Amino acid sequence: LGVLYYFMLFAEYPFGGMDIKQDINKKCQDGFNVRKVITKAEKLTDITPGVEDFFKKIFEIDPKKRLTFARMLSHQLFAQNHCRESRRFY
Repeated sequence: LGVLYYFMLFAEYPFGGMDIKQDINKKCQDGFNVRKVITKAEKLTDITPGVEDFFKKIFEIDPKKRLTFARMLSHQLFAQNHCRESRRFY
């Protein structure tokens, strides 16, 4: 769900390359940072603290710390109707 939502917001995938498992480990090892992953600077303008927090929690490597589906839906990002207000959905 995290990759799908990321793609809907930024029209690009957060992970890729020849070795996707290595790419995931590299980008998530010290906490996922959406600002370091996005490839086009103009997409950085709509990133709110809620968006950053959501992706950091959803792309957590440790499954015990990662957001569950129920916790995803109650995250401030969805509670604040960010989905309806964002200009970034493609």
